Amino acid sequence: MGLAPSINSARPFRPTLRLGACPTFPPVRRRQACKLGASKFAVRGFSLAVAHELRPHGVSATCVCPDAAETPMLDLEMSHDAAALAFTARRLLTVDDVADAVLNRAQSRRPLEVLIPRHRGWLANLTSLAPATEALLLGSMLKDGRKRQAAYRTRKEAEKRG
Repeated sequence: MGLAPSINSARPFRPTLRLGACPTFPPVRRRQACKLGASKFAVRGFSLAVAHELRPHGVSATCVCPDAAETPMLDLEMSHDAAALAFTARRLLTVDDVADAVLNRAQSRRPLEVLIPRHRGWLANLTSLAPATEALLLGSMLKDGRKRQAAYRTRKEAEKRG
């Protein structure tokens, strides 16, 4: 569910409010990177602000931050060099991984954030806390991401051939 429909659904002050997802390392083309990165940063900030504002009314809000998941969107980005950061994880998430985290962590515990996987979310948050760390990590992350991206592309092309 997108951000606007989620907010609109909270009008009757339901006990749980799900806001937009905020990928930790979203796949993007170079021209879109700035806009997408800024919009995801805004979704996270807005989600956290709404969570604090509505908590006294018995409404909880959780910002779900999944890493890259094996989806048709990722398949579209597998040939774009600028999407290499999406492939830096040792394992791509599945849709079931994300659904499980939402159902078992977000709905049951109602935290402010659900980072999927946790260690990758913390890495993304570290770069927000200390932006200079991103420059230190970026080169090695891009190198790893490009290798995994090429392997993913090779696997997908082999699957197409049958």
